[in-house]
Amino acid sequence: MASSRRRVQALNATSGVLPAVGLEGLRSPHHTGYINVDYTNVGDIFYWHFDADPDDASESSATLPLVIWLQGGPGCSSLIGLFLECGPFRMHDDGSVAPNPHGWHKAANVLFVDQPVGTGMSRVQHDAYPSSGDQVAAHFYLFLVGFLKQHPQYLRGDSTRPIFLFGESHAGRWIPQFHTYIARQNAKQSPSSFHIHIEGVGIGNGWIHPHVQYDYSAFAHGLGLISHAQRRSLELDCQAAIDAGNMNTPECFRNLDSIVASVQGGTSRLNVFDVRLYGDAALYPAQKPLLTTFLNRPDVRTAMASVEKSQLVKGTPHEFAECNAYVNRNLAGEDAVSTLADVNAMLANGVRVLLYNGQWDMMCNALNTELLVEQLTWVGRTTYVGARRFTWRLASGRVPAGFVQSGGNLTSIVVRDAGHLVPYDAPEAALDMVKRFIHSRSFEDIEQQVANQDDGPSQRCQSRQSDDGSSSHVMMVVAVASGVVAALLTWLLMRPQVVAAKRTHDEECGGEDSSSSDDDDDGVEEDLMQGHVELTRKETATSRTRKTIDIA
Repeated sequence: MASSRRRVQALNATSGVLPAVGLEGLRSPHHTGYINVDYTNVGDIFYWHFDADPDDASESSATLPLVIWLQGGPGCSSLIGLFLECGPFRMHDDGSVAPNPHGWHKAANVLFVDQPVGTGMSRVQHDAYPSSGDQVAAHFYLFLVGFLKQHPQYLRGDSTRPIFLFGESHAGRWIPQFHTYIARQNAKQSPSSFHIHIEGVGIGNGWIHPHVQYDYSAFAHGLGLISHAQRRSLELDCQAAIDAGNMNTPECFRNLDSIVASVQGGTSRLNVFDVRLYGDAALYPAQKPLLTTFLNRPDVRTAMASVEKSQLVKGTPHEFAECNAYVNRNLAGEDAVSTLADVNAMLANGVRVLLYNGQWDMMCNALNTELLVEQLTWVGRTTYVGARRFTWRLASGRVPAGFVQSGGNLTSIVVRDAGHLVPYDAPEAALDMVKRFIHSRSFEDIEQQVANQDDGPSQRCQSRQSDDGSSSHVMMVVAVASGVVAALLTWLLMRPQVVAAKRTHDEECGGEDSSSSDDDDDGVEEDLMQGHVELTRKETATSRTRKTIDIA
């Protein structure tokens, strides 16, 4: 640990502005750098930091929060996010790069991080790639401490300026795990001497809870890609394995493969990251191969190196790849582990949580995100469930940007016309979303007319049974009361005849003590009423049986 701290202290250097390599025109000061997190294996995490450049003159980078962007994978570079999604630069179809008018530096200071070690521009020796989420979280914490020590403008006494963690896909695992680790270290106050203040998190199309997210059949059925019968077949195969705790099973992976194979057009396969597209999913976005070429250009690498805060490894930089297969393979087992408990812990600790999904992504789709939200149990759940859903609109748009539900410290959004990479498909909406979220501005533009009901099909059925039971109870009481009245009327009508018959019988048989007549009358009355009540009970029981059959 001490050697890692010494290595961090050696990273201080002056920052600069990246020379023009097609990246000119950006007003924000920015720089690249490395932070060592594994001294033994030369594990250095690469970052690219951009000062905020807000359109609002009343805001400045000195007061705006820090947004940290984490790509998924695992093992994919955050430079994908920087150049193709939410960064200050945007790569076009011809490979050229220009300032991005919808970059998130318009809302906050932004930090793009290539992690775990070995990802993107980050590096590690001896093939010492991390093999567990805990190890990745520990490295990220060391990185964050080192970065904040280099950038004291984000420190406020014994705490930091508000920090937001954003990311997509596998970041649904990174972010909850990182928050749990940071909270644990904050309690220890070691090795940093300051509290790292995570104000909020944003998880886009996140892989969080495999138990519900492995099953794609309901989403595919809703899109009309498969029939109801096909859906049931796929559900049964996968769910049986999931219920047995076998998350990484062929049945679950075949669930998605079967859907894709069923709807392919010739040799062109459905793109699971955006079901509006057909073709190689690895080419979404289409500019990814161009980005790899760009970042391996000697002039670009020289320009990036010239503004690094440090040069830890001399010589020719390693070749950039947008995703590292070795990192991915080492962490493959993590895919089956749920981080739902970590999300619950974030919410319970008051962290503001945003879960957003592109409407057309099947891999980490909006339906399954809604299902995992239903399993959250933090104290604010009732407020969230009772909150109305709203249509969210942009100031410049005539059509909705998305659909939002927000209650307590949880906000969930379905972003219209977007796939797995929301800032790529809907850049203007993504920027507006981030601005509203980090500044706690409302998404309540147009209230939807349908209210929420916090129950599933079984609860709805139970509610109907309860209602029917109440009605049956009332009907039974009325029936019994009617029976009693009928018995009394019958007795009143029949009593004179019964009394006369009894007197005749007594006279013919030598006479009985007339004093017993009242008792006998009472016995007749009891017999009549008892017989009618028994009949009523039998009718009621029959009615109950018939009602149960109707409900079933």
